[in-house]
Amino acid sequence: MLSRILGLSALVGGALSIPIEKRACPNIHVFGARETTVSQGYGSSITVVNDVLNAYSGSTAEAIVYPACGGQSSCGGVSYSSSVAQGIAAVASAVNSFHTECPNTEIVLVGYSQGGEIMDVALCGGGDPNQGYTNTAVQLSASALSMVKAAIFMGDPLFRAGLSYEVGTCTAGGFDERPAGFSCPSASLIQSYCDASDPYCCNGSNAATHQGYGAEYGNQALAFIKSKLSGGGTTSPGNGTTGTGGGTVAQWGQCGGLGWTGATTCKYERQVSGAGTQSQALEAAIAAAENYMRALTLADTPREKQYLDSKCKDWISRAEKIKLDKSWKPISPQARNRSLKEPISKRKLSTREEIILLESAKLNGCLFPPWKNDPNPQEFELVGNEGQFEDKPLRLSVPQKEVFNGWKRPAELTKERGRGSVTPDAPKRADTKVVMDLVQDITTDCSVIASICAATARFERGHGCLFHNVIFPFDYIKNIPHNSRSGKYIFRLYFNGCYRKVVIDDRLPSSKTTRSLFAFDRNSPESFWPALIEKAYLKLRGGYDFPGSNSGTDLWVLTGWIPEQIFLHHEDVAPDQLWRRISGAFQYGDVVLTLGTGELNSREERLQGLIGRHDYAVLDLTESDGYRQLLIKNPWADSSSTTPQSYSRASEQSALDTNSTPLLPGSFWMDYDQIFQNFDNMYLNWNPGLFTNRQDIHFTWDLSKARFNSTCFANSPQFSISTVAGGPVWLLLSKHFRTASTKASSAESGFISIYVSRKGGHRIFVSDDAFYRGPFVDSPNTLAKIDMEPNSTYTVVVAEQSLPLVPQNFTLSAFSRNEIVLKPAEDKFSHTYQMESEWSPITAGGNTESPRYPSNPQHTLQISDMADVLILLETSEPDLAVHAKLFWSDGKRISTVKKRDIVTDSGHYRPGCVVAETEQLCPGSYTLVCSTFLPDQVAKFNIWVFSTKKCHVKALPSEAAGRLAVLSDVGILPPGIDRIFAPLTVSRLTRLKLIARSRNSTIGTRHVTSSPMLLTVELGQGPYKEVLASSENGEFSDAVSGIRVPDFDVRPEYAEKGGIWIVIERIGGPVGQVTDCVDVEALGEERVEIGEWIY
Repeated sequence: MLSRILGLSALVGGALSIPIEKRACPNIHVFGARETTVSQGYGSSITVVNDVLNAYSGSTAEAIVYPACGGQSSCGGVSYSSSVAQGIAAVASAVNSFHTECPNTEIVLVGYSQGGEIMDVALCGGGDPNQGYTNTAVQLSASALSMVKAAIFMGDPLFRAGLSYEVGTCTAGGFDERPAGFSCPSASLIQSYCDASDPYCCNGSNAATHQGYGAEYGNQALAFIKSKLSGGGTTSPGNGTTGTGGGTVAQWGQCGGLGWTGATTCKYERQVSGAGTQSQALEAAIAAAENYMRALTLADTPREKQYLDSKCKDWISRAEKIKLDKSWKPISPQARNRSLKEPISKRKLSTREEIILLESAKLNGCLFPPWKNDPNPQEFELVGNEGQFEDKPLRLSVPQKEVFNGWKRPAELTKERGRGSVTPDAPKRADTKVVMDLVQDITTDCSVIASICAATARFERGHGCLFHNVIFPFDYIKNIPHNSRSGKYIFRLYFNGCYRKVVIDDRLPSSKTTRSLFAFDRNSPESFWPALIEKAYLKLRGGYDFPGSNSGTDLWVLTGWIPEQIFLHHEDVAPDQLWRRISGAFQYGDVVLTLGTGELNSREERLQGLIGRHDYAVLDLTESDGYRQLLIKNPWADSSSTTPQSYSRASEQSALDTNSTPLLPGSFWMDYDQIFQNFDNMYLNWNPGLFTNRQDIHFTWDLSKARFNSTCFANSPQFSISTVAGGPVWLLLSKHFRTASTKASSAESGFISIYVSRKGGHRIFVSDDAFYRGPFVDSPNTLAKIDMEPNSTYTVVVAEQSLPLVPQNFTLSAFSRNEIVLKPAEDKFSHTYQMESEWSPITAGGNTESPRYPSNPQHTLQISDMADVLILLETSEPDLAVHAKLFWSDGKRISTVKKRDIVTDSGHYRPGCVVAETEQLCPGSYTLVCSTFLPDQVAKFNIWVFSTKKCHVKALPSEAAGRLAVLSDVGILPPGIDRIFAPLTVSRLTRLKLIARSRNSTIGTRHVTSSPMLLTVELGQGPYKEVLASSENGEFSDAVSGIRVPDFDVRPEYAEKGGIWIVIERIGGPVGQVTDCVDVEALGEERVEIGEWIY
């Protein structure tokens, strides 16, 4: 081994004797550094680089050669910290070397994201302590620094608001934010761009913002650069834009560079950092040096030779150190991966909230207490002769019971499979480098298995293990569970408002056949830890007969990562925007993706190669030359016939072309655009560590109370969310699991949603006041993402449709990068009154233009002190247009609508739910009329009256209540006749009310408005007649609701005084051409008779 190292040293020495070419020096030279995971070249810095090249003829440019990685397989698996350290060195080497060759050339630096970070440190110094880079010196030589005239950083994670060169809307800092008090000695040369919604350079949540700085600030950046440069041309013939090379030099010498096919130096650099033994690390270091040696012999330019010679020497030196290091230890995976701390709610819980969390601990016959502390390691050991821990067996479905062969521990199961005895460290993977191929078989928990597959794929791409703080006991070096000698495993799972303790034994359901009753890894069948995760989850969901949910919910429970559901067929989904959101975050490991199909019949399943109502894991996603693809896995064991045929050959060819690992059975690549045609839902689970602040509030919603309409918020829980700094806020509503909700028979689980309004944290009553209206989902969680203005307070409303009519516990969580305050919404109304009523065939009178309007349900409202009053009307028919109107009336029924009597109303007729509100209502009695737009629209409705002072509300009886109704024949007033009358006969003393209604009014065949009329009751006729009662105080009226004679008494003896007559008079229409048809309804305590009409 040592001779091999020495041989490499000799080769390098010989290579240094190659003569160095002299380059032509331009007046201006630009260095560009790309962002994380982008292929070798300029990445998004190209926008500004090209702007400079186009502005200054003869200027040249080159890309910094460095890994630009964050642990992803697509860029060689180099950790983010290592990539930053290599990038800083690469910037210093490139700039200093160029300046040595071209000492009079002005230099411009352009860095994007991680590219900005490495240039920032090289130019300004200060180190990068968050990434373990502790050298605080400026890395550029003093001479080279004097020729750096401008530096542009875009999306720099070192961004800190308040520094003199920071530009954009961000008022916070990035995930590697510069410390307080930092100052850059070259500040006047820099502009650093970052906007508030960027999650990497600021505290936002929109990854798409991170990719848009070239378009947003490109012109501003160029103007700044021009202000710093002296101008241009070349001192000798220039080379134009220079690059990083290609072909075999790129293959052997670049991490993820152009032409890279997998077998590059990066592969071995990754193996060094991930080696499990000293000999493996040494072999990988020597292989890295050999590859740089190959690249050196093929290099064309002096700069390439100088760079590759330096790298080769560096790796020879590292190999020698590894060989001689007697205290060598493997690097902890946690030390190699960027990790973000999950925020914890700082809000103090009320006593009621603490009770809610305790109530929700009881689920499916088990107790799952809130998580307090990590368990004592002694819980997993055996003391003396005590037996192993046994938990209550979980429920099995009927098909599972048919093949069930008892509960058995991993050692028994391994022996049954003919693999001998299991080692004391079981359950574990036999070879941790083997890619997991986890599948389900007889169980119906595809969402659970897809979740575990997606989370494990994230780890296999080079990110941290999501289960390291979920399973106890756990091996934090190997990233797998420790063997529990007691057979007990404890899980920290998030559900019902908090992290909870789930205890299981390691017994798994065995099978009489080759079919499996638990999840298993086809590449490592003796690895049982995924089956233990599955068992822990199924315990809280009721058992192995669990019908499944969705993988977004399952990952939320397993990891605590924030779930978001994307409805791929929704018209508001923009594919390009969605890709920008997920691709960057996916490469950073900040989002886990799964997919779900909708309902498919057997023919559609055969044609599409997919399974209906089934969840799939997304193992990887790539973008190359404009092609965007996702690597998808079907978690069913028998998946040979369920791979989309149209993508199988393309996937196999892709695997051959890239010399990559063959695809797992049931896995396939699919074009991103095809996702929208083949799947219904995309589930995103976001790293909660993207946020620094969190507030949780727990509440019970008593859904047993009558409610009709989801757009009516009278009984909805509402909350106030406040912020001083503003910015993105995510609101996660979660419905607590209930024992009944896990049964397969509970088909109608209902829907939940979130509405948000700019009402200052005050309660709202209808959805019209909301600017954000979330979709109604049948999942136990839903996410709302909003941007809040600085110094603002919004109202958050919880809405539902068809939830079971029982009290239900919920948790609302708010996430932000800034301080937030979450609390119950303010309610200015101290008194609430609610009553039920209905529009029946008799009382459905229609709107104010209908003659039957007064027959609508009416209520009296009595108030003794001045108060603010809000009236809410909701109906059981969500599409039924309704209205509420409050009248001055001394609490009596309204028979005629007069504008002067209207106190307030609900405006236009609206479907489902309306509000009428008035402030400082004077003491008195009022009448509320509730109506539908058209007559005869039958429905039930609720009336809610909210007031600041005590009031009284009761229903008013109908006009005909307790009376006998008699309807006259239709009386006709033809042209020229303006008065008709009919005899009224009573048998005893009777109190009467008369109502005259127009039935029709015409001029010829044309319908017209009825003539103004007067209704009177007269004793006798002729010059000695006496008027007993009249309508409208003796005034003519054309009210569409009719004209009324209020209550009056009639005696039988009136017949002896000339008789009792009902008289209708009118004011004639235009030139006496109108024909009016009218009838009269008599409402009496006794039956009366109305005779024929006489002219």
